[in-house]
This record gives sequence, structure tokens and C-alpha cells, in this order.
Amino acid sequence: MNVKLGCCNICLPGGGTFAAELIRMAGLDGMSLDLGYQSEGFPLMSQTLIDMYRDAAARNGIAISNIGCSCYDFIPLAPEKGTEEYDLSIRCLKAAIHAADQLDARVVMVPMFGVSRIQTQADFDRTVAIMREACDLAAEKGITMAAENVLPPQRQIEMVRQVNHPNFGLFYDSQNFFYNEGMDQLAVLKELYPYLVPVLHVKDGTETTLSASILGEGTSGFHAVMDYLKEKNFQGWIINENYYNKPPLRQLDIDPVAVFLKDSAVLRQAAE
Repeated sequence: MNVKLGCCNICLPGGGTFAAELIRMAGLDGMSLDLGYQSEGFPLMSQTLIDMYRDAAARNGIAISNIGCSCYDFIPLAPEKGTEEYDLSIRCLKAAIHAADQLDARVVMVPMFGVSRIQTQADFDRTVAIMREACDLAAEKGITMAAENVLPPQRQIEMVRQVNHPNFGLFYDSQNFFYNEGMDQLAVLKELYPYLVPVLHVKDGTETTLSASILGEGTSGFHAVMDYLKEKNFQGWIINENYYNKPPLRQLDIDPVAVFLKDSAVLRQAAE
């Protein structure tokens, strides 16, 4: 594999631009950033913060892998056109694309959970439509849009076909399918692999708890996923999404940074 390793900024103990120092300390190549939540005023809409993250990354010799949009857990991604909610969704997509361009992160990841989870055909159709619109906006800047959800693999592949843009693909996570739907993570990866963007998440846990274990110590099949990625000679970013700022991982050590550093060593070894 020719991979770069990183961690989600929103998973690190604390937050802010100093996270770049933690990434460097852990011997990782970079981190993903998130647009932030409406309750926080969408921090990455601030050009000042974008510039600060760029400077912090440069000082520490790391890169930004992608921009995430976790705000869609709490605001709908694909409401009816002509509504204030639709205008807000488009505003967030445009802001994430702008941040990705400014930070040389060529992928914007759009989660479809919470209030944006696809449950009906109408949800699916509206999601396809807004992803087409986002792809048109992102293509101008050479950025790929990625959908993260737990729909059955064939349904996700159908989404790729219907969006039908060269800068659209799927975003894989190594525990979400197991935790949310009881699916076999490796089996899902094998079906989705040809449609994946070159950034994916790994985390570990159990059937009942998300991000609950050091990588490889949970029951979601982390090492089987890593072995398959090696078999396929995956090229891209592997981003750790274990949450060191939340229980139960936060409680494994009096210092959550120590847990993060331990897990980063596991990830580096697994990628060798």
C-alpha cells in the first residue's frame, strides 16, 4: 500500500489548531477537519480559522486529508428545494468545498446519518439531486464529493450510478456498518471497494458501542479490513476516527493523549 495515515481533528483530546502538533507527535501524516456544527457557527466557514489551520499544518509538516460535514447529523442534507433548510444545506456544501480548496484537501465527505439518514425513496432521490449539485460546484475546484452512509452496498452503488459524476464516490468506515446494521465490515468493503474515494475511516468497537476499543481490540474486524486494503494495494488516506475525547476511550488512561498515541502506533504497525 502507498498510504498516508491520519486522524480526525474532532476526535482528538481538546480541539483547535494545536491538533496539528498531536498529529506530528503521533508520527502521522495528517488529519481531517470538519466544517463544524450550526450551534458553533460552523467554525470552518471562517477564513481566519482556515488560514490558521493551514499555517499550523505547514509548521508541523502535516497535510489535511479531507473536509467532513458532521453538521448534517443535525441539519437535513436534502430537504425540499425552496426552503430555508435547503438554502442552509447548500451554504454548508459550498463552505466545505471552499475550505477543502483552501487547505488542498481534495475530498469533501458528506455523512448521511441522524436527520440526514436515507429512509425512503424520496430521501434517496433528493440526496442524489443535491449530490449532483454539489459535484458541479466541486468540479470547478478539482474536488471529489464522497457519501458516507450505511445503506446496503447495492443501494450505495445505485447512488453512484444515479449521481453519475466523475467526482463522486463512496466513503467507507470500518465500524459503521457493523455497529448500525450488523453487517460484516469486510464483506461490505469488498462490494464497495471499486467505488471508494481515496480516503476512508477506521475505528473499532463492539456491536453495542461505537469507537470503544483500541484498533484491533474490538469486534468489528479492523485487521481483516487492513489486510484486504493491503491485498488491493489501496492508495490514499486511512484516517483514524476513534474518539479519544469521549468515553469509553477517554477513560482508558488519565491522559487521553496517551491513548491516542498508543492507537496511532497500532495504526502505523497495521499499515506496514
